[in-house]
Amino acid sequence: MKDEFRREDRALLAQGRGDEIAARNRRLMGIREGAKGKLVGFNGVRFE
Repeated sequence: MKDEFRREDRALLAQGRGDEIAARNRRLMGIREGAKGKLVGFNGVRFE
């Protein structure tokens, strides 16, 4: 599954859609859209 996400991430980055990667990762971690919190790192992506 990790490899599948990485392939999707590379495809989205190539299309200039990197913000969708962060949004998907936030959703998968259960972080609501627009939620505030402490800085968290996940797979090289940082959230606030």
